[in-house]
Amino acid sequence: MDEVFTNYRFLQPADYLLQNQILNAGYECRRDHSYCYNNELRGPRTSFLIQLTLSGGGCLQKGNTKLQQQAGSIMMVEFPSKTQYYFDGSHDHWELFYFILEGAEVQRILRSVIQKFNGHLSCGLSSVTFKELQIVYEKLHDHTSMQENSLLAYKILATVYDYAYQYKEAALSPEVKRVLHYIHQSFASPLTIEDLAAHSGLSRSYFSRRFKKEIGIVVMDYILKYRLNYAVKLLGDKQLKVQEIAKRSGFPDANYFARVFRKYYSVSPVEYRRTIQ
Repeated sequence: MDEVFTNYRFLQPADYLLQNQILNAGYECRRDHSYCYNNELRGPRTSFLIQLTLSGGGCLQKGNTKLQQQAGSIMMVEFPSKTQYYFDGSHDHWELFYFILEGAEVQRILRSVIQKFNGHLSCGLSSVTFKELQIVYEKLHDHTSMQENSLLAYKILATVYDYAYQYKEAALSPEVKRVLHYIHQSFASPLTIEDLAAHSGLSRSYFSRRFKKEIGIVVMDYILKYRLNYAVKLLGDKQLKVQEIAKRSGFPDANYFARVFRKYYSVSPVEYRRTIQ
């Protein structure tokens, strides 16, 4: 197996400041020990690497901790940071594909996941998470538009976060589990922190801290993302009007829905619907 490289480079970091965007993506098969990145020297703008191992493997090192990467592993690294990754010879090659992302949402979500899982997820090649990220990579091409780029970046974030949430669900406290069940059943109705705290049986302030600690984001942001994800699914049904989708997803009106949707996806609901036709 020879060394192979494929690279798609999109927007330079200074060109746009979207909520999320893919700066770079590529496929590599490495066999050379010179493959080594000191991430403390990378930057200066903050960006994040998500690298998935297809076969063989390498190593992610954080201080004295070494995390072996093998088929089905997902490695996440912030640039710049006091980490490095390299081909360590534990296998005869390291076959991988990767995304480099930037943006406000990218920072918030990936920092949370990296903190909780030390930048390493063991999903498995046959997992839904790994396959969905492969599909995203296969959709990229040299002429990917800015709108498509932002939508695919959001898909990457949602996929990684969904796996991280499912992975730690068993460790959630009964109070947070109870509130999550209530949110999933009632997201189309108005929800307040007071209502959610009452369902948890905790005080408002303690519930808010507990939820963020266990889930990784504040509860109202979680509800917003859940509503947006539900709306995205409904946009695939061309028989539904945007007004009806907004109502079913828990947004008070179509105009507010469109503003929030554009903020997170960089396109309107109507424009997004065109991309999936």
